[in-house]
Amino acid sequence: MTIVDESPTPTGVLIDLAPNSEERRALARASMGVSELGRGGAVLLCDDAEQPDRADLLFAAMHADRHLTAFAIAHTSGFLQVALPATRCDELDLVPQRGADRPGLRHCVTVDAVEGIGTGISAADRATTARLLASPTSTAAAFTRPGHVVPLRADMGLPRRQHGFAEAAVDLVSTARLVPAAMLATVVGLTDATSMATGEDVRTFAAQHNLPCIGLPDLTVDVPPLVSFQLPVQLAGARAQLTAFTGDVDYLCLVVGDVQQRTAVPLHITTEDRLLLEADAPGSGPCIMLAPRAHSTGQPGGRDADVIIGQAHEPSSAIRAMLRATGAQSVFYGYDGLRRRDLVSHS
Repeated sequence: MTIVDESPTPTGVLIDLAPNSEERRALARASMGVSELGRGGAVLLCDDAEQPDRADLLFAAMHADRHLTAFAIAHTSGFLQVALPATRCDELDLVPQRGADRPGLRHCVTVDAVEGIGTGISAADRATTARLLASPTSTAAAFTRPGHVVPLRADMGLPRRQHGFAEAAVDLVSTARLVPAAMLATVVGLTDATSMATGEDVRTFAAQHNLPCIGLPDLTVDVPPLVSFQLPVQLAGARAQLTAFTGDVDYLCLVVGDVQQRTAVPLHITTEDRLLLEADAPGSGPCIMLAPRAHSTGQPGGRDADVIIGQAHEPSSAIRAMLRATGAQSVFYGYDGLRRRDLVSHS
């Protein structure tokens, strides 16, 4: 785990919630990729942009033409897929391939366009089929089965942190304000065309063809956490907002008072059964309280606190996203068993 942008103090740690250098790089890559897709270009979607083990050439299916498709066929496995939201697959009667209805296997029966193509295998023919899959006016009758283009079912109901290549591809083209349909195929190695491109091959291929490279984790930076409920709470001395969200486990976050734009907001880590009791302690200013829900915790400064503070630094963690969502600019966590009322905000 990489800890960055941490400012230690004699009694604790100040956690800056502004995007750190790793997050800024991720946001820049995602922004560049969305812009390129919006212009009708292609990008590389990787499992990890900085240390890739897999890279898929990706472009919007509505922009598929003979040139982009021929480029994809020449530099990839040639297994051209069009990722579509699961709801759209149902509308087009795109049923799973036999054996591909298990979790993680989402290939549908292959299709060709009924009209406007020859054998269906050429770059021009497959581009026509891809554009037809992307057309909002297409119906199931517009396709023959089997064919030469592989529809790929994307479960857009999953939290973004659980998105695979299909979901990320649809998400990217949707963010570019295009029809949510993306053509993608896995890039083959430069030194060994019988294997898939990894590592330096991916970086070299991206540089040779001036392709933005986006990692799946890049798309999770600044994504709000999955919230199960949110409600106001009236304490004895202040108003508060209680939020239940999901990270590695379920958490409760209680924001006491107004922490918007404040720095060094006291962060208190406690247990679920003590959350409201400690929040009502006298002599407290605005603060943020976190409590895991899935298991019992020790005293602040124990293992649960260490996990939470560590994840507060992780670029794509739900805890960091939740802390950002409070509007605080930074939070301060005190060690040595300090109680919440002993942590003074510097705002």
